[in-house]
Amino acid sequence: MPVHMKSAVLVLIATVSFAQFAPREPRYQLQVGDVFEVQFRLTPEFNQNLTVHPDGFVQLKGVEDLKLSGLSVSEAREAMAKAYAKVLVEPEITIVLKEFEKPWFVVNGEVGKPGRFDLKGNLSLTDALAMAGGFTRDAKRGEVLLVHRLKSDQYETRRVKTKEILERGHFEEDLALRSGDAIYVSRSPFATVERLLSATQLGFLLSSGVLWR
Repeated sequence: MPVHMKSAVLVLIATVSFAQFAPREPRYQLQVGDVFEVQFRLTPEFNQNLTVHPDGFVQLKGVEDLKLSGLSVSEAREAMAKAYAKVLVEPEITIVLKEFEKPWFVVNGEVGKPGRFDLKGNLSLTDALAMAGGFTRDAKRGEVLLVHRLKSDQYETRRVKTKEILERGHFEEDLALRSGDAIYVSRSPFATVERLLSATQLGFLLSSGVLWR
């Protein structure tokens, strides 16, 4: 069965059970450009709309600026409550996200349609490969590199043996994707040799006249 057909089948069945990667923060983390509303239950005069600046800080009303990028919403709420405790008594704060980055993943290398894709629902690594058009002829199909973003400046990599999944049905090794993940498919070391061999075979057929019989 062609590889692209196997990938299409896996889109339907490989999401049943995902292998586990190293633990990482499952909650959304604030990023540069995010916009959110801050509500103070007892002191509404401090309510404000904030944007995370390029340096990761937000400009707060009545207190010093605070760096919130890389924090989850609950962590940001705790940080703000601590900052406002200097001017308010036990501030009760609610954060409502207004504009934020949608979940995404990237597939690059030897695939039919490399690029960035929206991460919707539960997707596995082989689902992602299928969405990216499957392997090219020159791809190293035996394994791919999966890069997990743990935090904004921390990454973890793992080589996934796709041959075990695609050809031997070891779906328990099919890893679940998280937002910010990147998949890289390298070129097979035999790709150039295969192309040269094909050219040699074609030359033989042309010279022998086989194609014209």
